Amino acid sequence: MREPSKLISGLFALALLATTSAFAETRDYLIIPPPMAMLDADGAAAVAQRAETGSAKDETELGDVYQYGNGLPKDYAKARFWYGKAADQGYLAAMENLANMDYLGKGGPQDDVSAAKWLQKAADYGDGEAQAALGQMYEDGTGVRRDLVQAYKWILLAARTNMATYNKDYLARREAEVSAKMTPAQIAKARKLADVWQPKPRSAAR
Repeated sequence: MREPSKLISGLFALALLATTSAFAETRDYLIIPPPMAMLDADGAAAVAQRAETGSAKDETELGDVYQYGNGLPKDYAKARFWYGKAADQGYLAAMENLANMDYLGKGGPQDDVSAAKWLQKAADYGDGEAQAALGQMYEDGTGVRRDLVQAYKWILLAARTNMATYNKDYLARREAEVSAKMTPAQIAKARKLADVWQPKPRSAAR
């Protein structure tokens, strides 16, 4: 299993915020998890009780409890189970967590293809963090066939989401880095794809 780096607190951010070429070599979170409240056993039990009602938000929170051992013993299999239930309801944070677990090999073998599939699902709903991470995977050919047009398209789309409000400089740098590897025709194609792209209805994702 690949060891994650220290979490960046305060915001959802890409794991490789400060680096550009280490993605394929350094195993780290695809998307840094947000900070969470520390729970005691009673707090974790309350989360578990709420998750049983079928709330995707609470199912994801229970997945967090098991993934990080927050109030209950760490159990990756149970984390995957609860994230999976929430992801089946279209909950974006659960999809991102499953992508991270597959990418890091938590609770199973490292699976870049599965990680990319979960990112794709979240990206299709318009999630900026997933779009930026998916663009990185297309650039490096990690879990998907290398495709600079797709890489640039997803980075352009991420820059049009609320992610740009707190990672504007990062996204601008990524646009420049990827476009530097492309022909004018490829850039034009990627921009056209981004311009006509439409997210799946948000009613199906939360």
